[in-house]
Amino acid sequence: MISINGTPLARQPRTYTVSRNDLSSENSGRNAQGDMLKDRIATKVKMELEWGGLTYSQAASILTAISSIYFNVTYPDPKTGSDRTMECYAGDPQLTVDFLDPHTGKPYYRDMKVSLIER
Repeated sequence: MISINGTPLARQPRTYTVSRNDLSSENSGRNAQGDMLKDRIATKVKMELEWGGLTYSQAASILTAISSIYFNVTYPDPKTGSDRTMECYAGDPQLTVDFLDPHTGKPYYRDMKVSLIER
């Protein structure tokens, strides 16, 4: 289960993708023989979350949870097989409006995507 600052999300994502990204110094690159010389300075995690069929209030709750510049996210880490908490920031959320709910007149979101990137 994914949580932000200790609070489970209003709705868990349909899918999430975890990638580990090496950050290299400016000294990294290929030498005259074509060999890669890499000076890794850090490895950071990026999570790409995707929801389907969100109500207005569910989308608002998720957007509010990720609105701080930095926040803690706890997620099931495939590398360790246990929960991990990392400080991160959110990429630009993307929401697709499918239609307006006839009962509330508020948008119903067909999907929502956002990346959470380790600080």
